[in-house]
Amino acid sequence: MSNDETIDRLELLRQQVVLARFGELALRSNDLDESLTEACRLVGEGLGTDLAKVMELQEDGATLLVRAGVGWKPGVVGEVTLKAMNGTSEDYVLRTGEPMISPDIEQETRFSYPPFLVENGVRAVVKVVIIGGEGRPPFGILQIDSRKPRQFTDENVTFLRSYANLLAAAVDRLRVTGEVRDEIVEIGQAVERVPLGLRQHGQPSAFAGARRWVCLQWASVGWKRVKAFPVKPLLGKVCRSHA
Repeated sequence: MSNDETIDRLELLRQQVVLARFGELALRSNDLDESLTEACRLVGEGLGTDLAKVMELQEDGATLLVRAGVGWKPGVVGEVTLKAMNGTSEDYVLRTGEPMISPDIEQETRFSYPPFLVENGVRAVVKVVIIGGEGRPPFGILQIDSRKPRQFTDENVTFLRSYANLLAAAVDRLRVTGEVRDEIVEIGQAVERVPLGLRQHGQPSAFAGARRWVCLQWASVGWKRVKAFPVKPLLGKVCRSHA
C-alpha cells in the first residue's frame, strides 16, 4: 500500500469516527447552540481544518447569521451577517443545493467574499447546504475554511454533505421539540382556565373530565408527532398538576 493510500484510508477512518460521534450527540443533546458548535468542532477535525461555521438563514430568506463556529476571532460568531445575493457563493449553495468549493479565494473569479474571511486568514473554502425539515426552507449553510490553499476532494465533499444531512436532522428534531414544548405550555395555560367556568356552574366532575380530555387529546396527537422526542416529562407534569 502506497503512502497516499495509507493517508486516504486514515482520513476516511477519521471521518467515519466523526460521523459516529456527532450522531451520538445529535440524539442526546437538547441544546441547539451546543449541537451546532460541536458540529463545527468535529467537522473541522474530520477534514483537518482550523475553521468551521454554521450560517443560519433568517426569516427574510436572504440574510445569513454566523450562528456557530470554531477558530474565529471575536466578533464573528453570533454577530456577523451576510446577504445571499446574486453573485455570492451563499446564494449559489442555497439556490442550487449543490456544494461550492474554492481552493484559493485570492484566485477566485466566480464569487466575491466578505472581508471577515480575509481578516481571519481564510484561503480555501468548501460549503454545503443544511436542508430544512419537510416543508421548511434550508436551515442554512455549513462551511469549512482553511488558512492554506487547498483542493478539497470529492471524498471530502461527500463526507461534508453526509455530515450536513445529519446536522439537518438534529436541527429539525430540536426545532420540533421546541415547538412541542411551546404547545405544552399553551395546553397548560388552557387547562388552567378551565376551572373558572366549570366551578362557577358547580361542575367539578366536568372540570376533571375536561382536564383529562385535554391531556389525552394532546397525548394522542403529540406522541405521533414527536415520536421519541424528550417531551413526555413536560406533558406529564402538566397533566399531573391537573389530575
